[in-house]
Amino acid sequence: MRMLDFVWVYAVFLLTSLLGGIAFGLFFVGVDALFLSAMVASLAGGIAAVLLWYYRQEELKSLLPKSLKDTGKAFGHALVAMIIAIPLIIGAYYLTQWIISGAEPPVNPLVEWARESADKRIAFYFLVVIIAPISEELQYRLILYEALRKNIVDEGENGNSLLRRHMPIIVSAMIFALLHFQPFHVLQLFVIGYVLGMLRERSRTSGEGLAPPIFMHMLNNALFAIVML
Repeated sequence: MRMLDFVWVYAVFLLTSLLGGIAFGLFFVGVDALFLSAMVASLAGGIAAVLLWYYRQEELKSLLPKSLKDTGKAFGHALVAMIIAIPLIIGAYYLTQWIISGAEPPVNPLVEWARESADKRIAFYFLVVIIAPISEELQYRLILYEALRKNIVDEGENGNSLLRRHMPIIVSAMIFALLHFQPFHVLQLFVIGYVLGMLRERSRTSGEGLAPPIFMHMLNNALFAIVML
């Protein structure tokens, strides 16, 4: 996969997401709920864009675990990775507080919206725990990571060097953190992205597909949702 291919596909994804979010919010939900509806539609539209514009059917099959046993193994690996990541995420949180002199994280407007009623909390859980992990793993640990891996590792000199093998994980984690547009949580998001990248690197040849990073992402977001609500 050439980087030019990646840029083109990602541009299509962003355009589809933007148009889908605006249309969904204005015509089906109402302007007062545009923020949430745009997020739902953009994430769902992102999944559709990735699947329809980039991958052939035989490549899609490789994203799923090969068997029920592999699915169980994928969840187990995700759970272990989550347990390892929790102290690192907490450490990143306190390091951020130390760097910016004890400042508290800003209030997330989507969380505030979800606290208004039980229906909104259900919608919030569905968005954060189901849709977002699937969509973001397709973006960052599939399209972006695989493009970086092919260009940095597979087609580069000294492809087996430790630093070169980790560069796709590091770069995809950095972009994952920055594109959440949450400056206070950048270090935490980088840690999460790095662990997800390590899971993806392992699952490329284990028969578990993209399931381990998706499962871990779901576990992470579920913990976030429970704590925040």
